[in-house]
Amino acid sequence: MVNYCAHCLVKKTLRTATLLGLTIVVLNLNFSGAWNGLAEPQQSAAAPAPSISPEKLTLMLEALKRLPANQVKQNPALTQKVRALAEAAVDRPEFLELVRKFEIPGQLQSLTKIAVSQSDKNSGAEAVRLLFMLEPEDWWQEVLEKAPVKDRAAWALALKNSADPQAVDALEWILTEPESEPAAMKSAVQGMARFQKGAERLLALAETQKLPANVRLLSSSLLNDVTWESIQSRAREILPLPPTKDPQPLPSISELIQRTGNVDSGKAVFLRAESLCAICHIAEDKGADFGPALSEIGAKLGKDALYDAILDPNAGVSFGYETTTLTLDTGDSVMGIIASETDQSIVLKFAGGITAPYEKESILDRSTEPVSMMPAGLQRSMTTQELVDLIEYLTSLKKAEKH
Repeated sequence: MVNYCAHCLVKKTLRTATLLGLTIVVLNLNFSGAWNGLAEPQQSAAAPAPSISPEKLTLMLEALKRLPANQVKQNPALTQKVRALAEAAVDRPEFLELVRKFEIPGQLQSLTKIAVSQSDKNSGAEAVRLLFMLEPEDWWQEVLEKAPVKDRAAWALALKNSADPQAVDALEWILTEPESEPAAMKSAVQGMARFQKGAERLLALAETQKLPANVRLLSSSLLNDVTWESIQSRAREILPLPPTKDPQPLPSISELIQRTGNVDSGKAVFLRAESLCAICHIAEDKGADFGPALSEIGAKLGKDALYDAILDPNAGVSFGYETTTLTLDTGDSVMGIIASETDQSIVLKFAGGITAPYEKESILDRSTEPVSMMPAGLQRSMTTQELVDLIEYLTSLKKAEKH
């Protein structure tokens, strides 16, 4: 058995060495000609990469993916070529993958462009994570201060979607800057509330009357529903939720199901930010892929069950939508739904449908509870009639009949 294992180890080592050698040969062959000078140390890192055909670039990218990152870092000439190749692929999905794998520095301009232009996608979130990984800790200060005000909403969204604890300071800056638009401030609040440090900052802003008025209700909804008991307790005092949007007590479910609502008005309630519905669910191709899709919910649940789901979201949590909390080695914790898991990492999905990976070696603890990420007390953001209208709209969502 020992001899067999030693034989396997030798074969594996030879196979790895052969693969590495062939990959480097492919790169060297394709880097010849126009790419010849890239290995020269005196070439400026900011020099534009020579043009290369898409076919050749694809071949080189495939070869590069096979290279072990540590082997590249030990070879200065190859490091130069890898950086040039990554920059040639800046408009391709592989760019972010290469920057992360080989920790390629000097990509501030490209990464900030991706963060803003693709702020609602995983690529925008990954660009922000790479900025925090590769740039100085305070990179965002100069970038955000120089960025146009119109870009703040995109920055807030990308920072929120990154689900990176380091984003809290930048999000707080956006939230408290007087010129920030409402959309930017709402994303900032949502991103900050994901982390204990961020939630504490929101409460501190509320205590000192520095929390913008147009995000107080959103902050209240989020902070009154966090799992950190100390923050939840303080939120009940500093940012108490109104019992309902109107002063009337909520009728019993048996009475509510007898009422008829307006479908169009209910759709408007579903889509507005304060209701928090569309940031977690898709209905008629509107909303985000986070919680269960609702496009056919009216054919699955009656009005009584829909009222139960909204008024008591923890009563029946669908399999696969339980809340998972990860405690990170940074001292922060983050909550979401597990989207996927490997031996090396866990990918969490957050409200808005954005995902973020966390390396298991950076996770100190994890817990999954049979509770819903859907906040309790959503009816507090609606009048009784608006709640009735919302249920009427959800009841109308059924599979289209084929003609």
